[in-house]
Amino acid sequence: MVEEEEEEKEKERRRGEWSKKRRRERRR
Repeated sequence: MVEEEEEEKEKERRRGEWSKKRRRERRR
C-alpha cells in the first residue's frame, strides 16, 4: 500500500505549512 506512505508524507508537508501559519497567527 503506497497510498498510506504518500498520505504520511503529505501530512508532514501540511504540518510544516500549518506550523508556519500558526506561528504567523501567534504574532497577530
